[in-house]
Amino acid sequence: MLKKIFLNVLVAVFALTCFAQTGLTSSNKPNFKEIEKSIKDKNSPFFYAKLMERYSNNDTALTIEEYHYLYYGFSFKDGYSPYGKSALNDELRKQMSEKNTEKIIELEKKVLLEFSFNLRNLIPLPMHWIKKLIKSRQTCTIKNYLVLLRQ
Repeated sequence: MLKKIFLNVLVAVFALTCFAQTGLTSSNKPNFKEIEKSIKDKNSPFFYAKLMERYSNNDTALTIEEYHYLYYGFSFKDGYSPYGKSALNDELRKQMSEKNTEKIIELEKKVLLEFSFNLRNLIPLPMHWIKKLIKSRQTCTIKNYLVLLRQ
């Protein structure tokens, strides 16, 4: 069961990376005035609190446009700073140097609760999940596949 879930996640990650640039055109440039207005309007389909709740609940029906409003709308949150960082970053670095996968995953999740779209924490998380599964020897096929990717 876990192996099937993991394989589905892996396929999804690869599919997303293959099609990452699909649909991006000059018309998708963020209109920050419109985004700010929409995310603060409780009657808007892009009201930030509702979108964030759906995102947090892993709503698979979120559209590209809704992700657009979530990502860019994050900068309009009270207390937002483009240079902000979590107080857990030092502990996270320490755990990474010790290669403590379990603790890294736990800390990454906590950081993402505070900084939901911090790519420095969002991107490495799936790789740590993969490492955890490889260490548990539940996915030797995936391990072999990852080794082949390095070649």
